[in-house]
Amino acid sequence: MDVDKCNPTLQKHLKPPELYCKSCNCNVCVKCVSTHKHPVTSIEDIFEEVLKESKDFSQEIRESIQLKVTDKDMNKDKFEKEIQLHYDKQVDAISQYFRELHDQLHFKEVDLKRELKSYHDNNIEHFTTLISKMEHEISESNKFIEKLQTLESNKELATPSSPTLNGSNNNEEKSAFIRNYINQQQYIKNVNDFRYQIYTFKKTDLLTNKLLDSIELFKTSSIASKGKCAIICYSENGVEKYNLTNNQELEREGPLLVKDSPESPSFSGQHNTYYLYQSNSIRDRTYLFFKTKWWLLSHNTTDKDAKTKWKISTNSPIPYSALSTIYDGRDHIYIFGGFDESVNQHVSTIYSFNIHTEKFELVGNLQIAGCVFHLSIYNDKIYILGGYCKPTGAIDRIDEFDINTRTIRNIGKLKELIQKHSYINTGIYIGTTQTFYILDFFKFYKYQQSNSSMTLLGDLSTLFDINKNQVHRSKFYFDGHDTIYLLTTASADLFQYSIIDNTWLKIPFLTNNVTFSYYYSFINQNE
Repeated sequence: MDVDKCNPTLQKHLKPPELYCKSCNCNVCVKCVSTHKHPVTSIEDIFEEVLKESKDFSQEIRESIQLKVTDKDMNKDKFEKEIQLHYDKQVDAISQYFRELHDQLHFKEVDLKRELKSYHDNNIEHFTTLISKMEHEISESNKFIEKLQTLESNKELATPSSPTLNGSNNNEEKSAFIRNYINQQQYIKNVNDFRYQIYTFKKTDLLTNKLLDSIELFKTSSIASKGKCAIICYSENGVEKYNLTNNQELEREGPLLVKDSPESPSFSGQHNTYYLYQSNSIRDRTYLFFKTKWWLLSHNTTDKDAKTKWKISTNSPIPYSALSTIYDGRDHIYIFGGFDESVNQHVSTIYSFNIHTEKFELVGNLQIAGCVFHLSIYNDKIYILGGYCKPTGAIDRIDEFDINTRTIRNIGKLKELIQKHSYINTGIYIGTTQTFYILDFFKFYKYQQSNSSMTLLGDLSTLFDINKNQVHRSKFYFDGHDTIYLLTTASADLFQYSIIDNTWLKIPFLTNNVTFSYYYSFINQNE
């Protein structure tokens, strides 16, 4: 430190520090006060002031301590019941998977060895038969040569009075010799062909590597402290972001993109946009899909180029409107159904869009064609609630699409669950409790999947200033903890539902009612 300068940050002064700066939270002496930017106060005065305030402030500290103790206990309980339990289950799942994989590999090993031995046994049988035949021919040929040599030797010594063949005119022996001679001629002509079936083990290193590479850990969800919720809104006013404060108020952060920016998805002259049913916003960007086009907007306000316009692409293989979409939290956005205006009918296709490669892939088909589905995702399964299809009308079913197997199955039908005519205005699935929350017109239900029980939670007609016969469209969002948010075209407000207390709270949001052709997507800013 220079001898003629003080350093309040390091609490080093040239004179005794008798002053205090509350803004910098540090001591100040008479030497450095002239260059200090903030008001300073005598340490004695501020000490008396703090001491006086501390008497009242101590109660706040006690309350804060109690809250932290409660939060600590809740955090500990949550960690033990969710984080540790999940970890233990995953360890067991990995062990079980590799045990089963080992068993399957062992069974395959046994089958391959059994099959290989079967082929080898056939080769042994063929080999034994062939060798036996050849040994027989060799033996017979040697005998014939010996017999022939004997006959030739006897012939040289023979006289008219002493015939050959052991001195006997045995015709039977002569016949045997002739047969043996003919057989020897056949033996010479014989070609003892052999044919062995050779089977070789085909190693599949590529498949093994693919299998090993495919076995990995992946993020299914985040369990964090209750994050700050935000709503990305795309309308005629441009793209806006609203942050939900701790006081349960929505604050407009400012436009992410101004009205009528270049390449913006158009509303005018377009039918069936139904952007309300798309949920494609990530913390740093938003996607939109309509017919053969898709758009990308960066939320990064420091990126000037990204802020000036949408990025538009026309390589989408989906020529449909009224698309329902959901982001899986990792790599893909899934796009369900839609309306084909060229033939005036709904479609059943399911596409995936990779946000990294920007490639589309057809991954399946719905059991019933339709549009305006309400989508939820949990543990690599997407739950499809409700929807609409021409000409039958509202779809009252709940289906489950498995991302990994690309299969779809029906879970239930609302008419059967509620035992009367009904339809799904909006719905959401909460995987941690295996619960569906469903809004039917104004009646709010809870369907417990584990025991197939349906419970009426209340009538929401008192929340909305709207005629009960008026059609309205709605959208749910689950914050990952204990709260569900509701947007509905019956209101300009945001509605907050406490799962624990079964209570609703109205939060002022827009000037005009929610519009189903506009885009509203919730994001958790802690993720």
